[in-house]
Amino acid sequence: MNSSVGSVIVARKREDVKIKVPNCLIVSGASSLNEARNLGAARFLTDLIAFIDDDNGLDKDALDEMAKAFSLSDKIGVVSPVIFDRQGSVWFAGGRFNPLGMAKIDRTVPRGLRPTETFHDVFMVKREAFEKAGGFDSKRFPFYLGEADLAERLKRLGYHFFVVPQARVWHDIERGSITRNSHIRNEQRAYLVGRNRLLFLRLYRSRWWLHLFILPALAVFHILGMVTDRKFSFIRPYLKGIGDGLK
Repeated sequence: MNSSVGSVIVARKREDVKIKVPNCLIVSGASSLNEARNLGAARFLTDLIAFIDDDNGLDKDALDEMAKAFSLSDKIGVVSPVIFDRQGSVWFAGGRFNPLGMAKIDRTVPRGLRPTETFHDVFMVKREAFEKAGGFDSKRFPFYLGEADLAERLKRLGYHFFVVPQARVWHDIERGSITRNSHIRNEQRAYLVGRNRLLFLRLYRSRWWLHLFILPALAVFHILGMVTDRKFSFIRPYLKGIGDGLK
């Protein structure tokens, strides 16, 4: 692996981490995902920082391929690999946000570098850009849309983001569960999913109020998923999150 890359692996359970990456730091026990990422980034003095959630498996050349992309332009701030799910289908190959704050994800492998407005799970950041942007806002976005918040601040600094087709990652996720695929794994995350989209839109979209027209349908979709998955205790914090996001 390129020696200029420091890898921050965010672990939910240290005993579960089996990722073998040189020059890496495994961070566990932090109060939130994005606090862990900030703590890990502060430990490295490398030019590039790779953030890796522990439920991902990396192709042996993935980090090197991502690192190469930064040499193409000083204004490249973040690069992402193509991410596959457990079944081998493309789970993420870039994406763009529509005016309502909904991300449309590309699910085809690009032939060359593909511009993207979003990134998550595994991505590499230029340290200079990361520090100029102030890192992750772990207070407002401890989890869910923290990457989108960072992306907005990086864009305002003039940086661009790309997906690197030669870099490939396998994410341990199985499609089917609405709550799992919507990042709703516990009551705290149910609250944050309900709140953070509205908070993000109010911070970065002048016409955030347009989202209110689809909010009821989105809420019904999420709540039906909670009922289907028998996660009844998630409903109240999710609705509280929506209420707090509107304040």
